[in-house]
Amino acid sequence: MQTRVRTIFLAVMIGLFLLLAPVAVFYALGYRYDVNRGQVLRTGAVLVTTYPRNATVTLDSEPARKRTPVVVRNVLPGEHLLRVELEGYETFEKRVTILAERTTLYDAILLAPKHDRWRVERRGTGAPPVVSPDGTAIAWNATDDTITVGRTTDANADLILDHSAETISGWSPYSRYLLTTGERSLTIYDRNGDWSARNMGVDQPIRYVRWDQANESYAYLLTTEATFVVDAFAGTVTRLPFYALDLLAANGQLRTIERTGLSERQRTLVFRSAPTYDRSTSLDLPLGTEAFIAASLNPVVTASDQTITTVHNGATQTRAFADAPRGSEWSPQQAALLVWTDDELWSLSLDGLGEQLIARTGDTLHTARWVAGWPALVVSHGTEIGFFDVDPRGTRYAAPLLTRADVLPRLSFRGNQLLSASADEHGWTIESLQLF
Repeated sequence: MQTRVRTIFLAVMIGLFLLLAPVAVFYALGYRYDVNRGQVLRTGAVLVTTYPRNATVTLDSEPARKRTPVVVRNVLPGEHLLRVELEGYETFEKRVTILAERTTLYDAILLAPKHDRWRVERRGTGAPPVVSPDGTAIAWNATDDTITVGRTTDANADLILDHSAETISGWSPYSRYLLTTGERSLTIYDRNGDWSARNMGVDQPIRYVRWDQANESYAYLLTTEATFVVDAFAGTVTRLPFYALDLLAANGQLRTIERTGLSERQRTLVFRSAPTYDRSTSLDLPLGTEAFIAASLNPVVTASDQTITTVHNGATQTRAFADAPRGSEWSPQQAALLVWTDDELWSLSLDGLGEQLIARTGDTLHTARWVAGWPALVVSHGTEIGFFDVDPRGTRYAAPLLTRADVLPRLSFRGNQLLSASADEHGWTIESLQLF
């Protein structure tokens, strides 16, 4: 009897071993059963580090009970909700995609300190307001065809400037003048003169307005057939002896894109100087070049269908992209150039280090900005505004700072404060966030 019991017990143990051993092996190798799919799947992992450290990590509402830096292992592949919390800081929350046999990196998440945010809301046309370069004033087109200005921090200081249907074309570089345009007219408002207005007219439809980047008084009008210089201080408009498709200007030094002879596609980069604006030198650009993409006189960067061309100290370099470049911005020291397409963000270096793909956002990338005094940049895409930290070791994604459902943000900075202007069908909102 005892021998039979022992035999049965041994058979049961061997059966359990044969049944459980593969399970244990597969479990140790990172396989898990997915109840929703009814399949055994190879898992992945997610690495989370934060600044500051010791933040609590939650995945799919299940506390990992671990603090950063941490690797959360054995996560089923697919989309998961990652949440990072630290007392005194804004909560980081993002839906992340985990891949099998891969470690997804969310490295160096920058947690923004909690503070009293301010919001300014107005009824408007649904177009975002234009924030002054110094971040203290805003201008917008109201629903009753009026142009209104106000303070970014005070909703009770609004002032109606005009009852015309002109649109806002932008602020001067140091925020003194506001320029608005109609089809064949323009108005300049002087902030230092109690918003006094100068009305001027031109005999051609206005296409663009380009302010001189280093001169508060001068702006350039690009019409359908001519180029004009506007003296905001004197209140004059003067026609120039050339026709520019686009231009950059700083202290009277101009870089213009002009047609070459009778060709419709060939473009020439022309160097000109005030006050005569005579042509000093020129350079033929690649076919398809349409406009400037970066506001810098040297290097000069122009854009074509799927390429950008850099002209630096007489040397020309062309880079190709999968999609057409949509915008760009120089770093504060002009050592690197951000270029963004529909869903990719690139950093192009001018010191010989080449180019670097910073991110593929997966959503439409609206704009990118360097943050003064911080080796990072703020990017808006989809419905999020977030950080990317760029350093020689690579690129690290950080937290979405603001997330809203139906916005197209315009970003500006005042010190370490981010101002986000957004609009919907009811009007618009400006929201501030202290970055660090």
